[in-house]
Amino acid sequence: MKDADKDAAAATAAAHLASVLPSTLISLGLPFSFNLPLASLNLPQSMTELKMRGDFNQPLDGLPPRLQHLTIQQRIHASAVTHPIQSHQLPPTLLEFRLSSFVFNHPVDDLILPLNLHTLALIGRGIPNQPLPHIMSHPLRLPSKLRSLELRLNGQCQ
Repeated sequence: MKDADKDAAAATAAAHLASVLPSTLISLGLPFSFNLPLASLNLPQSMTELKMRGDFNQPLDGLPPRLQHLTIQQRIHASAVTHPIQSHQLPPTLLEFRLSSFVFNHPVDDLILPLNLHTLALIGRGIPNQPLPHIMSHPLRLPSKLRSLELRLNGQCQ
């Protein structure tokens, strides 16, 4: 399938999914094969939980403004995430943020986490044959309300 055909098929799939999501939806789990821009889904403003597993590798633009729980889990053998997570993409209402099985190829220590965040899990791998400082060159700024923290990078607790 040509790239133009893939893009057209993805746009059609996103439009279809966006048309069937009820405005009252509060929780959504997306399938392993999902890899479309979130903004194209026009997610309901009422959503408080979003779980994405599998092949997702898109910018986090378009997260609902009331989102409280966000889980992004890549497949174990997935390639590196090519889109860094930007602080402005995380809604201030976020309470729980879990990134799992990622190949971190962008620093996460510049990430400004929402002030009310109480659970943070960064579970993944660094770039092979590179030390962890490319991931965290200085201490991660943690919110004062954080109650649960799990950092496992390169399979080791940090």
